[in-house]
Amino acid sequence: MIAAAVVVLAAALTAFLVSRGSNKAKAQPTRKDLSAAMVSIRQVRDAFGTGWNALGLTGSSDPFCPQFTLAEPQRAVDALYTTIDEDGSSNAGFYEAISSFQTVSDANKFYEQDTAISKNCAESEGHLGTQAVTYEIADVTRDADSIAREVVAIKYEATPTDGSSDVVLTGYIVETKMDRLVLSTNYYVYGRDPESGEILDYYDLTKIAFDKAAAAL
Repeated sequence: MIAAAVVVLAAALTAFLVSRGSNKAKAQPTRKDLSAAMVSIRQVRDAFGTGWNALGLTGSSDPFCPQFTLAEPQRAVDALYTTIDEDGSSNAGFYEAISSFQTVSDANKFYEQDTAISKNCAESEGHLGTQAVTYEIADVTRDADSIAREVVAIKYEATPTDGSSDVVLTGYIVETKMDRLVLSTNYYVYGRDPESGEILDYYDLTKIAFDKAAAAL
């Protein structure tokens, strides 16, 4: 979620974004339903190349803006896919999450607060593993129009707080909302600037993810 910068020792950053949907809530989906609506490893590899594998989620999270309190989902599933360098470290990651809320009102609350974070929190303190970093956050919703849904999109960059190096992590988060569901994806790279083609591929895969979830749920 946008509200939480997920910093994972093994390699991940987690987040959320959103869009307005119908006020008519569908039946609460099961965890199996949510899992079936996620993109597959094959779809990730089709988008980014063959060097991608599923990775178990580990680590802890730092809130981008602690002053915002978000509604808690009733049920959620997520998945992380990463590339691995020769030294065994992760070079890039794609994270997807689907959360189902008790009511449409709770989902709307989550969306509205996450939207406020994307527009009002240009800087936040956090950690990458044990390293203290400063996140710079920018709203890039206009760049995500190829997804063809109402979304919130942000770009974030993490720089060591002690100034020991330049940007060490760059990521993008896109989120949308459908009834009681909030769906999000996150793409990040370590130690380098992402190429423009990577971000376009990320937006394309996010569209596939959101369309698949909409059809399944």
